Parts: sequence; structure tokens; C-alpha cells
Amino acid sequence: MKFDFYKIASWLILIVGFGFYANATMHQDLNMGLIFLICTLGLWTIYHVNIESFDMNHFLLLVSFSGLVLAITMFLLFGVEETAFPKGALVFYSEGIAKSLGVAFLSIIPLLFLHQMGEVSFSFPKPAPRPSAPIEPKVETTVYDESEWEQISSEEANSGEFEIA
Repeated sequence: MKFDFYKIASWLILIVGFGFYANATMHQDLNMGLIFLICTLGLWTIYHVNIESFDMNHFLLLVSFSGLVLAITMFLLFGVEETAFPKGALVFYSEGIAKSLGVAFLSIIPLLFLHQMGEVSFSFPKPAPRPSAPIEPKVETTVYDESEWEQISSEEANSGEFEIA
């Protein structure tokens, strides 16, 4: 089995960088996490340019993924807060939600660029048509016993107690 050292090193850069990012953001330090994230993207780019395997499509996908991870982190850090009373209650902050949605929107732009170039497809496969058997109309049959019914008199019909169906 042959190992491709270049691919392993590329993935190792991303895993270690995102690990440092996750560790920093778990300790409520988004600034340090953002530094780790940007340094990871820069190191990954320099590595691929150096070994002459840089692919713009992979870079744009990585930037979009990183932006979406950053947006989710911003939402969790600044957009929602758990309160002590009542137990399990959540408070949402519009400023944090707006910032995280803005980052998410900006991170989708590279994906739209790739879609416009035809590199990424957002279409879902259409389900295969099911074989359709002819549907027979159901004939409704009303079953009633005439011995249980009696005819209404004209006085009862005009009394207003009964509704004519």
C-alpha cells in the first residue's frame, strides 16, 4: 500500500489547525481562534503552492467551509445564551444572530462562484418514478336497514327541531 505523504500532510495541517481553533473557541477566545483559522488557511495555501498542487476549487471550498464553521461559532458564542432561571431557558441576541448570518452569507459566495463555473452542483437527484397501477374508483355503498327508520310527519318537519339533510 502506497501512502501519499503530500495528501496526509495537507489533511494534517487542516486537522491540527481546526483543532486549535476548536480549543480556542471552547475557551471563549474567538480572537485567538480566528488567528488559528486564518493561519491554518494561509499555511495550507502556502503548502499547496510550494508543492505545485494548488487548486482554486479546493481553496474556495475550504474558505466556504471555514466561514460556515466561523458563523456557527459566532452564533453559539454571541447569538444565544443559556440562563440559569428558568432551568434550560435560552436567550437569543439579535446582534449576534445578525453577525453570524452575515458571515454565513459571505461564506456562501465562493460556493455560488463555483456553481456558476459549473464545478459544484446543488441539484438533488430526482426520485425514480414509481410504476403506477391504474387506480380503480371506489364505489361507496350505503348500508342501512329501513326497519330502523320511520318517516317524518309534516308537523315534525315544520317544528324546527330537525335538520333536513
